[in-house]
Amino acid sequence: ANRPVGFRQGDVGQFQISALVQPRRVEEGGSVAVTVRVTGAGNFPTNLAIPERTGIEWLEPEKKESIEPRNGEVAGFRSFGYVVRLTNKGTVDLGTIELPHWNPRARRYEVARTVLGTVEVTPGANAKASPAPSASASAAADSDDPWRNLPPPRTTLSDFKAPPEATLLGTAVGTPAYMS
Repeated sequence: ANRPVGFRQGDVGQFQISALVQPRRVEEGGSVAVTVRVTGAGNFPTNLAIPERTGIEWLEPEKKESIEPRNGEVAGFRSFGYVVRLTNKGTVDLGTIELPHWNPRARRYEVARTVLGTVEVTPGANAKASPAPSASASAAADSDDPWRNLPPPRTTLSDFKAPPEATLLGTAVGTPAYMS
């Protein structure tokens, strides 16, 4: 009862979570370092649920820890160092990392969380403005379209009937397109 979404069996203790994101401004396709630190006492998580967002790629974390018995309980910290690649320009919100856990002292479920904040992603140095397509460019694209001779999609389910002059990608039926 009252178990928070994302709780994993074994995440038990008193935990605090913090994060450091550096740098806060990168070029499109660049990376930032995200270090998440879980401190407290108990059975520390071996991994964290990271926020899934379009245009953000999280690599496997490098883990560091200092966990040892202290005053009759296991305490210390475990850190997760991520490299995060950002592919969309603009102000990118990295989201929030949450650690749902059971706190045996308080006898209730709790959620430790840290907001990662935003990163400003600027256009890359070699990004070029794409020119507006001209009429000749669109005509060339149409001539390269391998699907240009297909019939329209069928709107009702029925047996297939070949069109009177069946063609395959602009060539006569029976002649493979790569031979024309």
